[in-house]
Formats: sequence, structure tokens, C-alpha cells
Amino acid sequence: MTSATQAPQGATGSAPQPNHEQIEWQRLWFSLRTIPWQVLAVVGIDGASLGSDAAKRLVEVATRDEKTPVELISALGMSFQDTTGVVARLREGVSGLTLVVCDSPAVNPAAIPIVQAVSGVVLVVKLGEARLEAIARAVDVVGRDKVLATITVG
Repeated sequence: MTSATQAPQGATGSAPQPNHEQIEWQRLWFSLRTIPWQVLAVVGIDGASLGSDAAKRLVEVATRDEKTPVELISALGMSFQDTTGVVARLREGVSGLTLVVCDSPAVNPAAIPIVQAVSGVVLVVKLGEARLEAIARAVDVVGRDKVLATITVG
């Protein structure tokens, strides 16, 4: 006697398998979800686009794989006057999960109030290009206890 597993009704075939890069983003997202947080800052060291790209990838994984809506706020290039509204919004509370993309505090000091107002920080560094001093300076400003992950790209 043999048994067969049937596909769920309405299934037309197997789901496409994620590639290695997608799997790495999934691992990061689900690892971050094991830590209690509501708002994360995604900070690109030596390049604003690094943080922006990483945040978009995390939002894609959250939406696709966990069916969790995640708000994405860009605080790139903000002045101190601009950050006041973002910080007030974060402190008043946001509904659901939020990622805030911001400049490295070492590059733009206006990012300091933002990284201080979030639950945690994800640093994004480009392999072979990010200077160790810039990373150390960002960690010092953010606070070692707030750094939840570091992503290396490139």
C-alpha cells in the first residue's frame, strides 16, 4: 500500500524556489523578528543607497513571506528641522512595524535623533569599501545595544 500526498486544491504546481540571495534576506528578516521591535532604522554606512536598497528588500520579504505590512519612511538627507517631525511621529507611536532609512550619523548628524528614537538599528556596509572607523563611529553614536544586525553587501 502506498500513500500519496495531494497538492492543496487550487494549487497549479510547486511554488518557485527562492534563490540564495532571497534566502539570505529571509534569514535576516526572520532573525530580526525574533527580537522585540516596532521601529528599526536602516543605516547605510558610506552610502545612502545601501540603506535604502536593504530596507526595500526587507519590506519585500515581510510583505511576501510573512504577510506583514511594514511602513517604510525615508529620512535620507534630512536637516535637523526636518527630523523633528519624523522623531515626533516615532515617539507618538506607529501602528505596525516601521523601517526608517537614514544617513549614517557620522555623515549627517541630523540622523542622530532618529537613531535614538528607534527600537533598533540595522547597519549596511559595502564589503571592501566601508572604512572601519566609519562603522565604529556609527556604532558609538547609535549605541552598541541598539545594533541588531549588520548587513554586508557587494
